[in-house]
Amino acid sequence: MGKQEKAISEKEHAILEAIYTMYRYVTVEHITRLFFSQTSKNYAGAYLKRLADAHLLERFALPATKRGNPQLVYTVSWNGFTYLRSLDLTPYGFVRPPTQPSYFHIAHSLCLTEVLVTASLLSREEPRVVLYSAKPDWLLKHLAPTIQDGSKSVSVVPDALLEFRAEIGGKKRKRTIIIEIDRGTEPVGHFKQKIRHFVLALNTPSYTTLFGTSNVVVAFATTAGGKRVSQMRFWITQELTALQRIEDASVFLCTALPPGEVSLAVFLEAVWSVPDSDELITLLPL
Repeated sequence: MGKQEKAISEKEHAILEAIYTMYRYVTVEHITRLFFSQTSKNYAGAYLKRLADAHLLERFALPATKRGNPQLVYTVSWNGFTYLRSLDLTPYGFVRPPTQPSYFHIAHSLCLTEVLVTASLLSREEPRVVLYSAKPDWLLKHLAPTIQDGSKSVSVVPDALLEFRAEIGGKKRKRTIIIEIDRGTEPVGHFKQKIRHFVLALNTPSYTTLFGTSNVVVAFATTAGGKRVSQMRFWITQELTALQRIEDASVFLCTALPPGEVSLAVFLEAVWSVPDSDELITLLPL
């Protein structure tokens, strides 16, 4: 197992496995929210440091845009992967790219991690709802079938696929949500192409099988503010009109993420809008 010299604790194992299977890139704030109390950030940091010192995690500083201590980012190392593989916990191999990802890629991934952490913690505050399953992008890359877009073969790989289960008034409900993180950098052509590919996927049986249902919503969460939300809604309407699929407008939802920690309001409050209406709706209607 390389430079690892001693067995790790049960909690250290849980942290390592969670990073590999679900979150990929994390900060101490994410691990604090998932495994510790709000006042135990230093304790969470100590766990991450031990895993990094044991060479089971890699850590690096996110390039800072302002003065002060840079934010440390953690991801599973090759030794960490080897440890998990020895326990048959790595069905799809090592997920880190062969070269250091760009700042923009890591910033995107950390934003996705923030949303996934909040989704994982939802049942603590709203016990009627549970995150039944979650498939992040790296896993979906292994599972997504190929479909035809004109003469091109493409695979549709969202940032995450979440399935929630709820029991309300004695009735069981299921809500399947595709999460797409938008950083405000994707040009209009690429964005419209993404909409076209989602329309194709949602009308293809192999993707119905992958998603587990044909009743899916595609939720675009942007860090670029309300103006970007308006742009996305306009572009979605344009592309659906061009595809003669405007009836699919209710499938697509948009919202602006506030800076910092993503709160449960993203899932439980009326902060989302469809392309063809200004009425705000909830992502998880209860």
